[in-house]
Amino acid sequence: PGAVLVLISIVVVAGTIPAMAASFFWLIVITRIFDIVLTDGTTRTSLNAVYQSLPPAERVTAQTGVEGIGVPVAIGLTGAVLWIATSFEWITVVHVVIVTAIVTVGWTVAGALVFRGYGSALRKTLGSSALGATEVNLGDLSTRRVVEGLLDSPRAGDVHTALSVLAESDEEIPLAPYAERLLDHSEPSIRAEAWSVVESERIATLKHRAKDTASEASDPTVRARALRAYCALGETEAIDTAESFAHSTESPIRRAALVGLLRYGGIPGIVRAARHLDEMEASPDPAERKLLAEVIGDVRNKQFYIPLRSLLSDRDIEVRKAAALATGSVRNPVLITELVSALGDSDIRSEAAGSLREYGDAILPVVERLLADPAEAPRATLLTLVRICGELGSDRALTLMRQ
Repeated sequence: PGAVLVLISIVVVAGTIPAMAASFFWLIVITRIFDIVLTDGTTRTSLNAVYQSLPPAERVTAQTGVEGIGVPVAIGLTGAVLWIATSFEWITVVHVVIVTAIVTVGWTVAGALVFRGYGSALRKTLGSSALGATEVNLGDLSTRRVVEGLLDSPRAGDVHTALSVLAESDEEIPLAPYAERLLDHSEPSIRAEAWSVVESERIATLKHRAKDTASEASDPTVRARALRAYCALGETEAIDTAESFAHSTESPIRRAALVGLLRYGGIPGIVRAARHLDEMEASPDPAERKLLAEVIGDVRNKQFYIPLRSLLSDRDIEVRKAAALATGSVRNPVLITELVSALGDSDIRSEAAGSLREYGDAILPVVERLLADPAEAPRATLLTLVRICGELGSDRALTLMRQ
């Protein structure tokens, strides 16, 4: 609108000078061309970006209101104004251009206000649960700039949101530059998040730095994440280093070392980690058994499910909770029955229900069997299973609910 306002202002000046009648005509033609080009080239794309700043539930309503109601009403009002103008002989095309200039001033002010509010609104939407499952279009440059701006936030939640959006985008966006930029952040939790990106993206150039950070960083969470990154990058080369950290007195470090051995060390790594896992399973210390459950959950390997069977019935509540959560990460179907049984334990019902949701439709045969013979399970267990099926929302789950 700023460009159109400049041209319209020149047209108004030309319209007041009789000697510029021909120029007046051609200036209007040029202004109209600029209006069409800029509307299609910038305004439409800008509006599409603006919708991204709204919570998903409001986007369709807003877009329908603007394009389905607002634009037709505006065109109708324009026709009404022009029709009224032709009813008065003293109104000339110059007066129409002056009115257009006034409207364009309002358009420019509105555009500036939308631009000012866009960044903060998108930041709020990205940083809240309003984002939901709707993907943000990072193909739009202005949207990507706002997401990238979150990386400079001092709040770990903002940075985590930005990294998640970048990682889950359909666009081919390399995360290495973003991760490297955050490794020197003042907030330890953000540095730890950056090392997680290094691990998942396998940024090979940071292998030696990861090893150094695992040994020298002051924050145990940062050291743990850096250690896992080093294991991912070094693979069998990192086995000796990882095993040395498996004897650490700090739980985050031990957890990272064992996960690194099991995930990235191949058969030699699994063999070396197995001894530690056996000792933890047999340990009388519940903290050791809880750590075992957490390690298995982090590894996310369906084959490492056997210890979880006994841990789900452990005498310690915290161990049972950790085991229930890990079962959702492992997602081995043979554990579904144990998880359903765990719903009868009020201390871990929430964790068990969350893990069952991770299995999706795989739980439906068990649910169907229990609902067919309700006497087989406590009423609280059946109610929880029905709620889980409702949350799944799949065709198979809905069919079972109808029955």
